[in-house]
Amino acid sequence: LRLDGYKIVLINSKVHHSLAGSEYNVRRKMCGEGLMILESKMNISSFRDIREPVDILPYREIMGEEIYDCCKYVVEEIARTKKAAGLLQQNDLDGFGKLMYETHEGLSKLYRVSCAELDFLVEQARLDNNVTGSRQMGGGFGGCTISIIKEEAVNDFIEEVKAAYKKQFSITAEAYIVETADATKRIEV
Repeated sequence: LRLDGYKIVLINSKVHHSLAGSEYNVRRKMCGEGLMILESKMNISSFRDIREPVDILPYREIMGEEIYDCCKYVVEEIARTKKAAGLLQQNDLDGFGKLMYETHEGLSKLYRVSCAELDFLVEQARLDNNVTGSRQMGGGFGGCTISIIKEEAVNDFIEEVKAAYKKQFSITAEAYIVETADATKRIEV
């Protein structure tokens, strides 16, 4: 990941969540149910075998709206992840950032694991031309957003977002500027 001229900023919504026994596990169960339906109708053994998100559309009625939406999000996210890998190899942070926004939209509207506070923080990022992309991170229902921001605009972004968030929710958000470390790699001995 080459972030020349950009920084990664996490904004902690200060909304606490618990994944154990939560709605997140309900989403996972719905995906399992949807996959069983799709396996019985298509020649697949995992969501990764589905070529295009539109391929599951004929099974929407059988799955029901909620299960379909969860499965659609998973299939779309697999496609986005593949596309994101290519964009990062090309150092296309603008394209990668657009995918971050798409991911958040899917997490919020299809998988339904976001909350008003996270949606607000991502929308504030979207309004700032210095932000290339933003999304919730982790399991959702609270926690942090992650954004890629032009280095020279980071401090202003943090101040403006924290002020808007405090005004909207009466919560003081926390901001963290983070850096990535070298990934794992093969060492020849």
